[in-house]
Amino acid sequence: MADTDDLAYDDFALDAEFAAFRTGLLDQITPPGPDAVRTTVRHRRRVATTTGLALALVLVIGPVAAVASLNNTPNPSPTTGTTADPTPSPTVTPTPSPSTAPTTPAATDGRISRTDLLGATVDLPAWRPGPGCPDSGAKLTAKAVDDGDNVLVTTAYGDVDNDGATETVALVRCMVGQAGPSQVVAFDRDPAGKIITLGQVVRSDLKTPQWLLDVEVRANGVVRVQVADYAPGGGWDLDWSQRQWRGYTWNGERFTQSEGERAFPDNPYNVNLTVTATDLVYGAPYEGGTRTGEITITMNNVGTVAAPRPRLDFKLSPGGGGSSASPGWYACQEHTMEGEHLYCVLPPLGPGQERKLTFHIVTMGQTPTSGTLALRTLDTKGKIAPDFGDWDNQIDIRIR
Repeated sequence: MADTDDLAYDDFALDAEFAAFRTGLLDQITPPGPDAVRTTVRHRRRVATTTGLALALVLVIGPVAAVASLNNTPNPSPTTGTTADPTPSPTVTPTPSPSTAPTTPAATDGRISRTDLLGATVDLPAWRPGPGCPDSGAKLTAKAVDDGDNVLVTTAYGDVDNDGATETVALVRCMVGQAGPSQVVAFDRDPAGKIITLGQVVRSDLKTPQWLLDVEVRANGVVRVQVADYAPGGGWDLDWSQRQWRGYTWNGERFTQSEGERAFPDNPYNVNLTVTATDLVYGAPYEGGTRTGEITITMNNVGTVAAPRPRLDFKLSPGGGGSSASPGWYACQEHTMEGEHLYCVLPPLGPGQERKLTFHIVTMGQTPTSGTLALRTLDTKGKIAPDFGDWDNQIDIRIR
């Protein structure tokens, strides 16, 4: 057993060793100071904030996941670092592709060649009243051979019904004698390519227009037809006919006139003259055998237009005769003698006007025993125009 003095010495020595150890260690340790304290505080706050956020997200995600599970909807992923409500995306209306968009079928091309028309059987609109001409199941010909042939005169092309495609317009004439009725018809094709009749543009008439001459189609779809007041034939020259261009437009059901004149004025050659005369009376023969006869002629214009160049035609036979100085011959703008014929061209005779002239006719040798007198109208080229009442503008002359 150790004695008390030894124990006391040992305690003292141990205390001294601990004191020396603390002194040496403290010299090597730096106190934290204010900066270290701030760093530590910030670290602790971040840890607390992160822990709170994690806890909040857990609290939010739990109910959302539960609702999503009930609605069979995939669980939305949360966006970290924001609590704002998401902005909804704008709704985009899908644009239909060209393959699914509704389309209007293109109109069938109705351009028909002359050859195809001549080789086809077509249905024509009704002809004007008069001699029968075929319409249903008709064949068109290039020229007339027999009466009733439907002659294809000419064709024109254009979009006449405004459907975006071309149609064919044809002038067709049914030959009856030297003339016959005519009409302009619009043709098209159906989707199968068959020639069909769109409609009648215009037809000739027993009054006017009696004749159709030409056809064309303008860019705006208007069909223009050249018409004439009178048809040629029966002594009537087409040069004497008045001509007009008239326009016709498709209204969805038929063609109606939209341009041009709707009537003709009085034709300048549509004259109607009458003539009467006294007997041709000869006096006693002169020395040498010449004799002079006298005749008074009365001319009337009973028509509605002036006769531009009326001409008196005398025919005396046998022997003929010559003119002599007299008031009648003075009135002539020109007069000639050709064998048995005497001609006297007079100034114009207006409608309703009457003119009376006395002529002396001198003959040498044999005295005429018969004669005729006619009142004619000349055109600007000197050609005789027909009279619309020619039964009363030519008479026999009685000679005594």
